[in-house]
Amino acid sequence: MAATITQYVNAQIDVVLGPDAKAAGIARDELARQTETSPAVTPSADFRAAYVSAIEANLPKLLKSSRVGHRLAGAIVVTRVAKATSLSSLEDEIILLMNDSSPAVALWGVKGARAVVPGVLSLKARLGNQKLTENVVTAVTRHPGTGALVQEAYAALDVSAAQPPVPPAGLVVGTQATLALLEARIGEYVKGMPSAPMADRDPPLYFGKTPVNSAIDAKEKVRVVQALCNLMSVSAERLIDRGGTERQELMLVAQGAAGALIVQMQIAGSTPANEAQATAAIAALKPVRDLDRQLPAQIKAVVDGAVAAIKAVPQFTALKNAPAVQPLAVAAPAGAVLPAGG
Repeated sequence: MAATITQYVNAQIDVVLGPDAKAAGIARDELARQTETSPAVTPSADFRAAYVSAIEANLPKLLKSSRVGHRLAGAIVVTRVAKATSLSSLEDEIILLMNDSSPAVALWGVKGARAVVPGVLSLKARLGNQKLTENVVTAVTRHPGTGALVQEAYAALDVSAAQPPVPPAGLVVGTQATLALLEARIGEYVKGMPSAPMADRDPPLYFGKTPVNSAIDAKEKVRVVQALCNLMSVSAERLIDRGGTERQELMLVAQGAAGALIVQMQIAGSTPANEAQATAAIAALKPVRDLDRQLPAQIKAVVDGAVAAIKAVPQFTALKNAPAVQPLAVAAPAGAVLPAGG
């Protein structure tokens, strides 16, 4: 069976590499669909394993091509096969795709990662190896202007509802990567307007999930609260001089972060030592949830007051102030003469 599969895979790859664009598209779809379940066919586990082995051995002819179109075709094949099989053996191919110079190829790589991350994080032997999740983050930081990558990356790292369930140690790895991605995104808010800010509503929802909060330790909880405070602060500060859709999206991000912080304060308040201060922090966060009712001049004071109340909770006294956002660059008017060297 293996020899027949390899012959088939190579024949289709040759067509994809050929000059006929229509035939190449058909061949790509043929390569991609062989492991997918249809009403007529359910591929066996043995066939899927053999097919994935053939893909791993021969698809580099596409994945390492100098032509973006060839690499994109290979990326689509890898991702569809990963979704159909969930086999973690495709990890190396997916990592190669996520590090591609083309954002379109990298996006398909992250889509592929989404299919195999739960399996990788469920392997006891792999829990110390964070290569896959780290490269999900790298794919976004290499292409910061590609909003679709951000949303797909957050989804790929969220294994909280995976079936079968990912063990707590795997959840911790996914959470650490989600934090790294959120911290990188906060840096984009500091520098200017980030691409697709609405994608940053996902982490606050993630950090409110019971399996996540049950898996992480006290040190990670502090890091989570720090990141949420920073996201709330930089998005709120950035929205002050924005209008229209940008302002509305930033408002929703800040409100979402505040909502997630209320959940964290409720958890912290279940400990007697934190109860009184956590209750006060929740009260201070509620005006941030109603940020759309605040005047622009009041927004920063409201958010800063909420952060100060959180820092008063004994568990979170080590929190730092959020980074200050940088002024947005103002484009020169049409016909303006730039200074020498500008």
